Amino acid sequence: MPIGAIHASRGGSRISAWMSDTALRSAGLARAADLLALHATDPVAAERGASTIWEDWWRRGTGDAPGREPWQPDAAIDWKPVPRIGNFEQWGVPALADYNGMVWYQRVVTLTAAQARGAATLAIGVVDDADRTWVNGIGVGGNSNAGRARVYPLPAGLLKAGRNVITVNDDDVYAFGGMTGPAETMMLTLADGSAVPIGDGWRYAIAKRVAGNAPRSPWDDINGAGTLYNGMIAPIGATALAGIAWYQGESDTGLPGYETRLAAMTRGWRQQFGAPAIPLAIAQARQLRHAADRTGRERLGGGPRGAAADGRARRACRCRGDDRSGRSARHPSGREARGGPTARARAASARLWRARAGRTGHRIGKPRPRWRRDAALHRRDRRAARTGRTRADRVRTLRGRSRQLPLCRRRRAGRPRDARRRRQAGRSCPLCLGGQPGGQSGRRRTAAGRAVRDRAALT
Repeated sequence: MPIGAIHASRGGSRISAWMSDTALRSAGLARAADLLALHATDPVAAERGASTIWEDWWRRGTGDAPGREPWQPDAAIDWKPVPRIGNFEQWGVPALADYNGMVWYQRVVTLTAAQARGAATLAIGVVDDADRTWVNGIGVGGNSNAGRARVYPLPAGLLKAGRNVITVNDDDVYAFGGMTGPAETMMLTLADGSAVPIGDGWRYAIAKRVAGNAPRSPWDDINGAGTLYNGMIAPIGATALAGIAWYQGESDTGLPGYETRLAAMTRGWRQQFGAPAIPLAIAQARQLRHAADRTGRERLGGGPRGAAADGRARRACRCRGDDRSGRSARHPSGREARGGPTARARAASARLWRARAGRTGHRIGKPRPRWRRDAALHRRDRRAARTGRTRADRVRTLRGRSRQLPLCRRRRAGRPRDARRRRQAGRSCPLCLGGQPGGQSGRRRTAAGRAVRDRAALT
């Protein structure tokens, strides 16, 4: 017998973070799985491998020739001085006032031969949102956690006497971006224990536009390879589940092969839970607007134009090959368009409905729209009024005590034409409008009415 729900979620995550090692390899992500295993024993070598993947992606997208990329020490791009460490939207630069995209940062550090000898540690503070960092053209690290301070180890031999160049790529994918420090924490700690402050003297350049999302490190919290699976799904073990609700995909915009990764993840989860036929409910919010800002990204959804349609097509393709999977979508409006609690609650109800249908062996189909369900309830109440038996007769307890709920005049005699009488009729019905006193908004009364109606239907 079902006893509850397991809530395992992390906002902004990619599907690769929810996949097991076997699923990663079957979906063509064996290189990421190997780097994740290497990171446990040799983090420096793993970071260099992750930087190589990122560099290959940049060259494919921009056409830059090897040796002429922006992370090279002598890169000839339009460098300008950084006004201060902090969000670049607050610098007063018109081109960055409402900018989402990549920005290059560069800082030159001059060292003596004694200072350059041995290993060192580079601390560049917090970078919002994701960074990829090089020293003298060699990749040393990267992370996509917007709230984590970056601290990267530098192996012996990487620094040299004289000019050393630190280059940081900041990938701002949402809201504010930039190297936010704090400036006093940004420093290069040398092998002899001395530290060189690097909280000022930076310069920046707006990066080229590259299609799709940049690769992330396999050990990233939310964008890695198997990290969230290892932390949230694997510990569940072989627990018997009635169904799985899956609500994700925006962070995979621009990354081809989503349906392949989703199929591999589903197989891995079903194998772990020992239920090859466990139903999978795939939910999504439909996108109506395509208002793009000056960066070419949509304000609604955060992805490039057409990303929502692309995501729907990929999920539909996934569902066509699995009769135990279902997909539901809803047009957003108001708070739903901004991904508010209403959108999540209604999407969750659709997911649970599909999971229950799979549990009972019924074919997963399209759920009935809300307006049709409401119309069916009104028809049922009208039939009850004709027979003299109201829904109030079926209510046993409400808020801990017995209570009879009268049938509203609007349902008995039809909808009054007069607006004032219509409001009065609605206020008198706890089933329709929750029995709330006058003065509250229609949305609140309707929400309260739904809650009372649901409690009545469960008795």
